[in-house]
Amino acid sequence: MSSASEQFDPRFTVSARYWHALEDGRIQCDLCPRFCRLRDGQRGLCFVRARKGDQLVLTTWGRSSGFCVDPVEKKPLNHFLPGTPVLSFGTAGCNLACKYCQNWDISKSRETDTLADVASPNAIAACAADHGCRSVAYTYNDPVIFLEYAVDVAAACRARDLKNVAVTAGYVCEEPREEFFAAMDAANVDLKAFTERFYRKLCGGHLEPVKDTLRWLVHETRVWVELTTMLIPGENDSDEEIRRLSAWVARDLGPHVPLHLTAFHPDWKMMDYRPTPPDTLRRARRIAMAEGLDFVYTGNVHDTEGGSTFCPGCGAPVGTAGTADVAASSLEYKGVGIRFVAQIVDGIIFFVFFFIVGSIIAGSAGGATENGFELHGGPAFLLMFLETAFIVGYFTLLEAKWNGQSLGKKVVGIQVVREDGLPIDLNAALIRNILRIVDGFAFYLVAAIFVWTSDRKQRLGDRIAHTVVVKRR
Repeated sequence: MSSASEQFDPRFTVSARYWHALEDGRIQCDLCPRFCRLRDGQRGLCFVRARKGDQLVLTTWGRSSGFCVDPVEKKPLNHFLPGTPVLSFGTAGCNLACKYCQNWDISKSRETDTLADVASPNAIAACAADHGCRSVAYTYNDPVIFLEYAVDVAAACRARDLKNVAVTAGYVCEEPREEFFAAMDAANVDLKAFTERFYRKLCGGHLEPVKDTLRWLVHETRVWVELTTMLIPGENDSDEEIRRLSAWVARDLGPHVPLHLTAFHPDWKMMDYRPTPPDTLRRARRIAMAEGLDFVYTGNVHDTEGGSTFCPGCGAPVGTAGTADVAASSLEYKGVGIRFVAQIVDGIIFFVFFFIVGSIIAGSAGGATENGFELHGGPAFLLMFLETAFIVGYFTLLEAKWNGQSLGKKVVGIQVVREDGLPIDLNAALIRNILRIVDGFAFYLVAAIFVWTSDRKQRLGDRIAHTVVVKRR
């Protein structure tokens, strides 16, 4: 960390979150695993978070190092809004110290002059919309360090129906990452290597926090995730390391998660290294696919095959990766049997609710019996209404917020997604579960008939909400 006696520009300085005071008078930033401990006037290693008086502040709210309209594939994201433009911007600084950084003039900057553009969240959202962009990317330097600014920009973008994309190293603590990624729709996470030695020697960080963030992102959020690993000759390009990295991705994240293997070119403090040979990338791609990954790409080189997407089922090329074509092609639809088992698990919860609420109503309405309760008329109607509302609310909230899964679905390994393979939102979850009232008629016989007569095994609620039930990915 570096000492800074200058006054922070009040136009761009806002209170920061995620810090606490220490007994020795310093304050500790809890945004990332670096845990910078600061005295008054000091900045953290990231440069943009600093101590001002008795609080932590972000010193770059509303300032950008520049803007550019790119294809979304350049982030790289091949399975998210393919073929659409994205407005990219960043600030200054970074919470890692990668010696080979390809954007070192921005991420390693310690000069506020780097921040040439003043941009409010509404101005960024308006600029993206005016240029026909479908999304805004927080990139060039790691956006987790300007979390407060990024979250505000993301809210302005969502108000204009724009998606938000994070290009990040995933080096962030648990509590702040929940707030940050709740504002994001997609992320390309830079998995820099698969050894602690690499992270310590070349990045000044640690591997495990990144792996933890990746597992959480893929399994506990609705964010679409793709990975990038830049292969540096002699550092992280061995067959063994590529094999271990790929096997971990396939096992811990899932074979559907795209992996981009990109070429290194000499930069910043590693000018004495040679560029990555194209054959290294092709070899690495073959290894990754042999370990079970469905979508592996090569980048920063001309490689037609490595830049193309192939159906993981039949191997047929489907062109440049498209979300509807590619994500949907790998779905394994699930029918009545496994869904019935999941319903039994969830049914235990519904029975407990029914018994508790029924007993309460019976106690007030005089319907209690030795074996439980017996209700008629209004009290019985009230109980049925509350039970139905609980079932609809239970499925809706869990499926919308828990990666398309209720407790029963999680136990048996299935989930609800959109027909194109992307996560469902609250509206889709609400529609499909309100229609349980119809699907559930005659002990779900109506639902079973719809599933049996559907190529994608959709009950009525799924057909109306454009959702499918698939094997957990």
